[in-house]
Amino acid sequence: MDGCLACKSCVSQCPIRVNVPELRSQFMELYYGRYLRPLRHYLVANLEAMIPVLNYVPGLYNSVIQSALGGRYLDKVVGMVDSPVICRINLRKGLKQLDIPWATPERLNALSDTARQHSLVLVQDAFTSYFETQLVLDCCNLLRRLGFNVLVAPYAPNGKPLHVHGFLQRFEDTALTNARGLKALADSGVPLVGIDPSMTLTYRQEYAKVLEEEQLPQVQLLQEWLVGYLAHLRALNLDLPDGGFLLM
Repeated sequence: MDGCLACKSCVSQCPIRVNVPELRSQFMELYYGRYLRPLRHYLVANLEAMIPVLNYVPGLYNSVIQSALGGRYLDKVVGMVDSPVICRINLRKGLKQLDIPWATPERLNALSDTARQHSLVLVQDAFTSYFETQLVLDCCNLLRRLGFNVLVAPYAPNGKPLHVHGFLQRFEDTALTNARGLKALADSGVPLVGIDPSMTLTYRQEYAKVLEEEQLPQVQLLQEWLVGYLAHLRALNLDLPDGGFLLM
């Protein structure tokens, strides 16, 4: 468990579906209910709540993270190395330039039946929205150029870092709050779609352990959602140059 990355490959590979990340979270909750936690657990677990505030001063945060003194402190005292820097691109400003609206229940319910059929709500996560902001903007731009009406859900902590480090009661509270907001959007009939697989799968796996079925928001991976529109994509008859592709 000490080397577990919480990627869940073990769950899909194991014939009897032994879930090491789940066991690790439960163990850490019990163990650190008795012993002192490392400082890095608190920093990582609270990242989702802190990052919107830190995003107001990305230059200051990044300079501390990238400085020799800051790196040495994080390594020796906190136990963290190679911490990511906040992207200097502001998502709110980028979405405004692309004329991508925020998703609200009122706005979604006001969509016509025709517009609703080709609409989707992108669900934000802390890592893509603040560390890979251009990726979110590129996804919005691509989907709109493919003929889809894109809206973006307001940011809210997902709770995944809390679960990974065994803060299970706080994770349950976060999941309940976030699920209520997403469920209000999903009730409009417009599908919810996530970009980051690890964060998106939390809604159908970890959330399912702490919430009732009727409370769970249905959030699809981008590729899962696109499969339902293959006929639409074929009809576009896109003439894409064969520029080569890199698959990781």
